[in-house]
Amino acid sequence: MTRAIEAAMALPATSLDPDPLLKLSGLYVTMSSMFETTYQPIKAFASLREALPHFGEEALAKDVKYRISNPWAGSRPLSDEEHKRVIGITQKLGQMALQLSSTRVPPPFPVIEGKSPNDWEQAAEEYLSSALTAMLRLGLKPGKAGGTAVAGRDVDLPEGLEGQDEGASGRVDKRGLGMTMEALSEVYARRGQYDLAGNLLLQAVSTLLPPQSKEPPPMRDRCQGEYIAINMYSALTRLAAMVSQCFQDKPVTY
Repeated sequence: MTRAIEAAMALPATSLDPDPLLKLSGLYVTMSSMFETTYQPIKAFASLREALPHFGEEALAKDVKYRISNPWAGSRPLSDEEHKRVIGITQKLGQMALQLSSTRVPPPFPVIEGKSPNDWEQAAEEYLSSALTAMLRLGLKPGKAGGTAVAGRDVDLPEGLEGQDEGASGRVDKRGLGMTMEALSEVYARRGQYDLAGNLLLQAVSTLLPPQSKEPPPMRDRCQGEYIAINMYSALTRLAAMVSQCFQDKPVTY
């Protein structure tokens, strides 16, 4: 697969028209998936991370039509599909980093000199928060820019297809948004930031189970939403216990 990537980049980008950047990044995604299925998670993570620079430094910018400058693909506007691809890859990297940080003895993080992040937990937070912000911007309904937005009410992303898996390059849809919020909440919960974790879980539930919706959500969304609600209750319970302990240690005076 490495040879396939090298061969592709040795050719003019126009030889892979249409969508040469999607095809090139697809090779990285395929290589990452191969490493993941053969239980080589660090190589899978590193392979997927190598795809990001091809989209440019500001690939997750608010303006999805900004001009990229790529020696291979040239200088041109980033298409909507390319923007979604880089969001999905970033989301997947965050989930992979979170999973690796959860192991009993996390493996060494493949640091790139002069660049952040520097460990698995930091990588999980940076990638997940970047993907979450980009998805919220992508799905924000007209008239909500610059104001307070509620994910389940003011963000409109497509429904995930029933039976569709997360995939090697993540997923940019309503279910993917909920999954990203849930994963990022776990990062905050580990640090004892249960208020942030609980808020993200609440937003995830309202995304998957929008209270104002007249149509019943898909069964998979219902199951995931109910599972997240249980996690949210657990996070809020721990937060309440911490507050109670604070009052016990420092009696309130009037």
